[in-house]
Amino acid sequence: MGKYYQLKEEFLKVFTPNLIHKQFIGEKKKRVYSYEKNYEKLLKEKTNDIFWKNSYYDYDKDMEIEFFDYHLGTKKYLYFLYCEIGEYSFHSPVSEKIAESNTELEIQEIDENFKTHGSKIEGLLSMQFVKKVLELLQSEDYTIVD
Repeated sequence: MGKYYQLKEEFLKVFTPNLIHKQFIGEKKKRVYSYEKNYEKLLKEKTNDIFWKNSYYDYDKDMEIEFFDYHLGTKKYLYFLYCEIGEYSFHSPVSEKIAESNTELEIQEIDENFKTHGSKIEGLLSMQFVKKVLELLQSEDYTIVD
């Protein structure tokens, strides 16, 4: 499946994205284990921010390990270059750093439940055709017509 996404990314390189989609996926969090240096101190300090506590048995250390997760107080987002080509649209994941440095593109926040839908396999282009188009794109001997 990865090779298909790689081909899509290669194909999209020649098109200019329309904008950047920014999707909220939750708050940043941190997990702290009982074998860490400041475990007890952090357990007291972060009491109001802790949303999960649990433990497991570590057979290598022959002991029970406790841990907790707490919110860091900052939001976490995914970023996607959004490209429209004809009647189709494509998302390509990018890092926050790349998204924020792309100052010429508008960043549009999308719903956290935003879903994309692929086409049925019968409606997709053949691999042979896609590879030929990519060869043409890599040759840089083409003109894109709207």
